[in-house]
Amino acid sequence: MKLRPYGNNQWRADAGIVLGKRLQKVFDRKKDAEVWLKVQDQTRRDNRIGIRHITQSQEQIALLAFGHLKKHGAPEEALLDAVKRFCTSVLPANPTSLGNALIAFSSDLGYGNRSPVYITQIGRQLHRFWRSFQDRNMHEVTSEDVQKWLETNCETAANRANRRRELRVFFSWAVKKKLISENPVDQTPTIAVDRGKPEILTVDQVKSALVNLKGEDRALFAIMVFAGLRPSEAEVIHWEDIHLDRGFLEAKRGVRADNRNVRLSDNLIAWLNPLRGNGLLFPAHTRRWRDRVQRAIAINAEPLTEWPQDVLRHSYGSYHLEKHQDAAKTAHEMGHRGNTQMLFRHYRDRVDPEAADAFWKIFPGK
Repeated sequence: MKLRPYGNNQWRADAGIVLGKRLQKVFDRKKDAEVWLKVQDQTRRDNRIGIRHITQSQEQIALLAFGHLKKHGAPEEALLDAVKRFCTSVLPANPTSLGNALIAFSSDLGYGNRSPVYITQIGRQLHRFWRSFQDRNMHEVTSEDVQKWLETNCETAANRANRRRELRVFFSWAVKKKLISENPVDQTPTIAVDRGKPEILTVDQVKSALVNLKGEDRALFAIMVFAGLRPSEAEVIHWEDIHLDRGFLEAKRGVRADNRNVRLSDNLIAWLNPLRGNGLLFPAHTRRWRDRVQRAIAINAEPLTEWPQDVLRHSYGSYHLEKHQDAAKTAHEMGHRGNTQMLFRHYRDRVDPEAADAFWKIFPGK
């Protein structure tokens, strides 16, 4: 057995013939090389006098495993890596339930100073996933489980893409926490979404909603359709943020995002004045609220059978751009940081001038 310097501060260990094979290996540390040589020397001496360290059954299993590695062109050293990965992903030392992982994930989001609205929204969607797999541990959730859940619980491609993104964030966090070794979402197909032109409400649908909604429901709808707020902005707005006498509101997206002022249109001020109050404008932009809006629309206008994503914000952008013919101004009011030409292509020609004029003249009692 020989040990000699090799390359840049490395050591080359030559164990000679061990179990019928010439064994040589390069190490970064001399101590590691010496330990390896001792192990090989002990193996050779044990073999000489007939001492076996594994049973015949274990040897047969090892031969089968090495045969699979050879078939796929993998080195013999990959067997140990495969065993380690199996023990981590299939037989973890400390299995963590999906429910406990979700609690820890939410806690880490709060520690990371993420927006309370974001924590609530992603938690709501992940809780839906948990209800389908509440008896599972984290390492037991497979990519097939994720894909089947998306297919079963999401009606549109956009919905599947959103839920897949949220699940990927959660499972990526679990990988970093070493709760699992791989993210099962990464093994599911990515979902292409044809955004096309955004869907918007007609003037009659907006009128019907405002006339038939009451109190907080009406206030939230008016704010979102006539000021173009994002749901995350509308959910945290307080009456103290709405300066009716000065004609603007302060939109806030959370602790890390820039706040912005949005100009209030005359008709929005008219709808909000009778509803003026204190504290939070509305507790939550929930599915039940959207259901009430859809019922209110259906009373005097064409029903909205499904709720398109960001339909109120898209309605605002389309009617605002048609009225002002100024993409930069519309982008400024919406807090849009993207290319104004992209916004122009996104919202232009969605409504005609007469409809835009009628939209901004929707006042109470008219």
